[in-house]
Amino acid sequence: MKAKKLLWAFASMCFAFTSFAQNDVNSLLKSLEAMPTTQPECGTEELMIRNPFLLEAFEAHRSTTGCNTNVDLDEAEILTIPTVFHVMHTGQAYGEGANITDEQLISAIDNLNERFGATPGALGVDEQSLDSKIEFCLAVRNPEGEPTDGITRHNLSGYDDYVAEGVTSSTFFAGMPDLTMKNIACWDPDLYLNVYIVTQIQGNGGGGGIQGYAYLGPTNNCLDGIVLLYNVTGTVGTLKSGRDENTTLPHEVGHYLSLYHTFTNGPSSCDYVESNCCTAGDRVCDTPVQTSSASGCNSVCDSNPANYMDYTSQSCKTMFTEGQIERMRDAVNFARPQLISADNLACISTGTTDISITQLEMPNEWCQDNFSATLKINNFSSVEASGVTVSINGGVNYPVSPIDAGGFIIYTFSNIQTANGPDFEFEVNWTEDENPDNNIASSQVFFNENLRWVEITVTPDVWSNEIDWELINESGEIVLEDGDWPVFNQEPKTKTACLPLGCYEFIITDNNGDGMCSFDFDNDGVCDESYDAYINIFVDDILIYDLSDPSEIDFGSELIHNFCVTNCPPIQCPGDLDGDGMTGVQDLLVMLTYVGQTGDCIPGDFDQDGIVGASDIVELMQYFGETCFENPGLQITNYLKSLENQKEIIRTQYYNMQGVQVIWDADLPSGIYIVVETFEDGTIRSRKIYQFR
Repeated sequence: MKAKKLLWAFASMCFAFTSFAQNDVNSLLKSLEAMPTTQPECGTEELMIRNPFLLEAFEAHRSTTGCNTNVDLDEAEILTIPTVFHVMHTGQAYGEGANITDEQLISAIDNLNERFGATPGALGVDEQSLDSKIEFCLAVRNPEGEPTDGITRHNLSGYDDYVAEGVTSSTFFAGMPDLTMKNIACWDPDLYLNVYIVTQIQGNGGGGGIQGYAYLGPTNNCLDGIVLLYNVTGTVGTLKSGRDENTTLPHEVGHYLSLYHTFTNGPSSCDYVESNCCTAGDRVCDTPVQTSSASGCNSVCDSNPANYMDYTSQSCKTMFTEGQIERMRDAVNFARPQLISADNLACISTGTTDISITQLEMPNEWCQDNFSATLKINNFSSVEASGVTVSINGGVNYPVSPIDAGGFIIYTFSNIQTANGPDFEFEVNWTEDENPDNNIASSQVFFNENLRWVEITVTPDVWSNEIDWELINESGEIVLEDGDWPVFNQEPKTKTACLPLGCYEFIITDNNGDGMCSFDFDNDGVCDESYDAYINIFVDDILIYDLSDPSEIDFGSELIHNFCVTNCPPIQCPGDLDGDGMTGVQDLLVMLTYVGQTGDCIPGDFDQDGIVGASDIVELMQYFGETCFENPGLQITNYLKSLENQKEIIRTQYYNMQGVQVIWDADLPSGIYIVVETFEDGTIRSRKIYQFR
């Protein structure tokens, strides 16, 4: 009953109840009640159930023409659908995380065409695959008619709901509302298939649960289109295990072209016989009856040619049936005719000799004197572009490598001076260019004193494929991450960022449970061979954490290190609190004077958590006995000599051995006390004194 109330609530809010058949509503209700309690891999089923009238006109058309209309695929015309990818990342650099490369996106559409075209020998194509005569082109003209490569990129790091949970199509889940996200990037859905590449769906972190979804039938607004996780898109690049053969895209394209899941409205028993295959089940007559659970009756490879619209494993998905192909083609011709209209020039080149800056990636806020900017320069011409140059703010023209016809290059400007900003303009030039209007890209960079440069370097052991790490801020958001490198890859791996002031949690995991130890031959818990594995964390170029000792490198399955980024001046010599260039007893005595004190920039607050405590003492002991002098003997001698010439003491403080400050007088009990002397030049000296009574 609850499911029925929810359905009618959605229907009454979003649609006018017209002539949608009662038995169709009942079938949808049945599907809703049969949906698994855990999130399915495809979110389209929920969209279809909550929006039962989107396909009404198309289904009415199908009922009058008959769903068994035969199509001669050998003679059928090719239907070409203009496609645009919108990469909705959260500030990652090009090629990192959700900001996947052009090569990965191109591999997705190439494989999509191979699967829809049944290209012999291609991934996901076998002897039972059928050529649908439906093709997809990366758009070469944008909605304004200007040249494009069919790829746009959008930084959504400023949208907290998207950063935290990704996108959601449901009011029952957190995240950025579907239409809100799509309106940022949408191209006219009547003329383009919009595919949105996202970081996560409904808070799944890019992992399990919904992998993608699409609306069945035109929505008459930017809801129309396909949403895919970044790590299930394409056949190369950033992909996760079990989702690296690009099968999610053809599945969602099937939905976009009005196909249901093969198990939609399915019976509870495999013995069921459809009285009218045009209106029952998935409304395609040559797909066998399948139970609504999607787990029985023709849902495995050996019982039926595996279908893209099933929930079988990716290796099983190899085909659309002829009936499904006919339904998709009918959906294009009847419900989406503008996609293939002769007036739609999205797949027709402008024919001009043209180069363009199509993407510019650079920080909006920065914390160092210099930064880097990455340009994507496209050659929309039918000839190679050689002699191309690029400049910044009208300065020196730097040569660019020749760009293949129809190709692109990624060009990086390094060491751009922040002080020359905040406005930066980049321009590409070519003497053969007939369209200079798209040659300029600009942005701004502002220096932010409340950001700090954080650099994390991990050199793993030989089993580098076992390691993953992430840096999490106080809001629980991952701000840096890396790992899962190829095995035997022991080169240092560095990630950097300008991060806001605050505290962070560094978590590194090893899925084999032996940290970054390659071999512990005697199994005594002390690594015998780590091949110089280490972890370094720097803040403003000061090393604040180091893990390299063989006795510590085997941290088991997980290691956590907490640290804070503050405005406090850096300590040039770790552990040296009295300024003599070495860490020893005097530094420990100085620290004891501050134990329990709270505030910013307290001497000895190594983890910068605002209080000097036991963890800081432990940190100090790690540096005990170390020196920052190149010649310790000489430097210590000079230091001692300097004490003789110091100016007068401007402050003297006394503490007992418990670290409690006391007022020195003759009535103090006998015992050992600590005196801390501060000189005019800022030098601090600590020493023990004895009180006898």
